[in-house]
Amino acid sequence: MAYELRNSNAQVFAVTPGFTTTDLNGNAEGGKSKEEAAAIIVGYATDGKRHNGEFLNERGVLAW
Repeated sequence: MAYELRNSNAQVFAVTPGFTTTDLNGNAEGGKSKEEAAAIIVGYATDGKRHNGEFLNERGVLAW
């Protein structure tokens, strides 16, 4: 999909915030809060940069 949209303003990219404490893991300790994880995702979505086709974590681009 990212390849098909490469020449448009639309973008397709993935962000993993890392281990996050949620209901899905029984609110296990040691993870980021939902708010911290969301901030990572929203940060990439709103930073004004082109991330089309990238897979990102809190440190930047991960190799596929």
